[in-house]
Amino acid sequence: MAIFTTIATIVGCISACLGLAITIIKPFRKWIIESFVRQSQAKEVKTKIDDMATMMKKSLENDKTFNDRLSRVEQNVLENEADRLRS
Repeated sequence: MAIFTTIATIVGCISACLGLAITIIKPFRKWIIESFVRQSQAKEVKTKIDDMATMMKKSLENDKTFNDRLSRVEQNVLENEADRLRS
């Protein structure tokens, strides 16, 4: 009977140690996982911001081109109107 109590004591000790380890490690593991997720999300956000900055630069270049073309068209219209008034 003593052997059963000894085995039960050892199994109980091991169970208690595992329970304690899980209680300590689980929040720590969760914190580590959340940390990695935050870092990956930060990288994704940075990539999206860089993409948006690139799109903004392209948009500004297109806007400048459009304004240049519009200025030339306005100049041509004014020249044509001046030619029409002269004749």
